[in-house]
Amino acid sequence: MVNQMATSSKDLTQRTRQLEERIVDPRSSISIDSLLDSLIALTYDSEGLKKTKNFDTFFSKFHAPTREIREKRVNFDDFETLKIIGRGAFGTVDLVRQKPSGQVYAM
Repeated sequence: MVNQMATSSKDLTQRTRQLEERIVDPRSSISIDSLLDSLIALTYDSEGLKKTKNFDTFFSKFHAPTREIREKRVNFDDFETLKIIGRGAFGTVDLVRQKPSGQVYAM
């Protein structure tokens, strides 16, 4: 019994480590950015659905932290537009500079 518990604990530790590795890997489908995007989408897209007690509890718990996450992540205010480099059916493509780093991107 003790040997089985040690094996189970070791297995749990290994699974936890693998999960942590996937969360910090930016290419993973469960990267921290993907998880944060999912939480934001779930919270904001379902704001008008507060019909059940369980959902209302979820929304109450995560609405304020989700707003904080959105404010602290990279957003349009972190960039300055240099010039428009293209126009398409859905909008424009701008040449932008990230304010903190000076890095130039197309957005």
